Amino acid sequence: MWSTSHQEFLESYKDFIEFFPSFDFKVLSSQKSHAFCLNGHEIANLFSFSSQFILHLLCDDINKPCMKCNGCRAYLKQDVTRFISVFPLAQTISIKKIRLILSNLGHRLAKGERQVIAIYYPALMAKEAANALLKVLEEPPEGRVFVLVNPNQRFLLPTISSRLTHIHLPSAEVIKNNTEDEYLIGRFSDFNLIVNHEKVIRVIERRSSLSKVYYNFSLKIKDEKISIDKLLSYQLINAEMQASRKIAIIEFLEQISSLGYLYLEKELFLLKSSIKELEKSIQISLMTKKRTLQEELGKDFSHWLLEDFSTQKIDTFVRGFVRREIEILFVEVLKVLEFLLVDHREIGILSSERQIALNYAVFSESTNLFELSEELTKLQRMLHNNISWDSLLEYLGLYFIKSLNISH
Repeated sequence: MWSTSHQEFLESYKDFIEFFPSFDFKVLSSQKSHAFCLNGHEIANLFSFSSQFILHLLCDDINKPCMKCNGCRAYLKQDVTRFISVFPLAQTISIKKIRLILSNLGHRLAKGERQVIAIYYPALMAKEAANALLKVLEEPPEGRVFVLVNPNQRFLLPTISSRLTHIHLPSAEVIKNNTEDEYLIGRFSDFNLIVNHEKVIRVIERRSSLSKVYYNFSLKIKDEKISIDKLLSYQLINAEMQASRKIAIIEFLEQISSLGYLYLEKELFLLKSSIKELEKSIQISLMTKKRTLQEELGKDFSHWLLEDFSTQKIDTFVRGFVRREIEILFVEVLKVLEFLLVDHREIGILSSERQIALNYAVFSESTNLFELSEELTKLQRMLHNNISWDSLLEYLGLYFIKSLNISH
């Protein structure tokens, strides 16, 4: 499903399990549980990890995952008889989606086979959807295994959480700090286990604004005609995109502290234009994909996420994609400032970051950093309540300007 390199991840994961042997997939997938919740703060590693975990649950071969058996092929082809995935189109997972899962649990399984149901961002389930899922978790059909993939370990209803076997993925930072360069690359790629060092270094050296990052993203979609799976992978897993966001946030913080509202007003204007280009590029790419699927499969085709690719579904997906990007930015802002003001590391830091640490020293006090964390959480809630992303970013910029007592 996710466009990640199967072998590349497993090679890097060998180093990971040297430090965390209990996270060997053979050990994890052999646990007697019908429902798991995979939690983690390094989103790329969590999604890559979830792919391998699901493949180990599905694989019918002794040497897991073989990528050839019916179980592995079901994962790759999104065959609902063995693998069902639910990903939020926008800011919620509806009861309709959960009911669709339940309607596909009646397929007959051969002895030893499993059907895996993966729910990504389970904290976004509507209350009615969560209650519907709870009923099947209480009395799961034989051979069915639920895997909830929960980025940033968000709150789940206690009634749901208590019926899950929780797996908390540790940070990969421990295997990414042998040298200063390695730590710098690791930090900017969120300690991604699938990383091209040279590409990430080029991203760091280029430096870029948020508006430029998203304009370049729109060009990439146009040029490569990216599929939905690749689009989501680029957003959630790609190390260069992670580094691009972080370097742009550093640029944003630096310029806000020196130019104040003059920079904020100009950058927001450019960013709105870039996001419009991004939305347009995604819409065109998806409409092209729709025509291709119609030619190959006929008009009655159904996609695992966008179903019939209706205009409404495409528009909803695009809005959800942009909201997720803005939410990721809010999370990254806090990560950057926490690292600079709390960790006080002397390696793997850019000169511009040292200046930011000085300029934003007011947030080094625990009460002020906590207040910032609360503000960012509030902005995320407002984002999910359909408040425009540009007004929220403007609010954040003004909050920094006021906190830093910038007069211009």
